[in-house]
Amino acid sequence: MKIGKLENHVLEKLVFNNIKYKRAEVKERSGIGKDCAVVGFGEYDCVVSTDPITASINDIGRIAISITCNDIATKGIQPIGIMLAVMLPEGTT
Repeated sequence: MKIGKLENHVLEKLVFNNIKYKRAEVKERSGIGKDCAVVGFGEYDCVVSTDPITASINDIGRIAISITCNDIATKGIQPIGIMLAVMLPEGTT
């Protein structure tokens, strides 16, 4: 397997098709083309997202924050925290 982001069909086969246990609190699951999930916490819901950043070597921190905030904003939610997935080139220290 190549280093880097999995191709969609591989991600579907290896990950999404093998999720056996699904919690009721997860109101909307993330998936291919769906970068956010919605988790219920009683009276409140939490929209979570993370997105691998693969196409940049400059301003990676700013880009990572912008992309993640954009994913959350598409659900009509104002971000209050960040989860990041930063994929760095082989040999990065």
